[in-house]
Amino acid sequence: MSAVKIGRVQGGKTKKGYPVHWDPDTKRVYVEKSGMFSSSLVDTKGHASRGEMAMHVAEAFVYDK
Repeated sequence: MSAVKIGRVQGGKTKKGYPVHWDPDTKRVYVEKSGMFSSSLVDTKGHASRGEMAMHVAEAFVYDK
C-alpha cells in the first residue's frame, strides 16, 4: 500500500480533524484514526479517481464522527 497523505477533513459533530490518505494505484481512500500511542488508517470503502474526489469521500465518511 502506497497511500499518500493529501489533506485533512473535519468531523461534522465533533469538529475533530482527520488526516486523509489516498492510494493512486488502487484508488482507495483512507482516514487516519489516532489512538493513544499510535495511529492507523481506516478504509472508507470508497474509491476516487482523483485526489480532490478523495477529499469528498473522506468528508462524507467522517461527517457523523
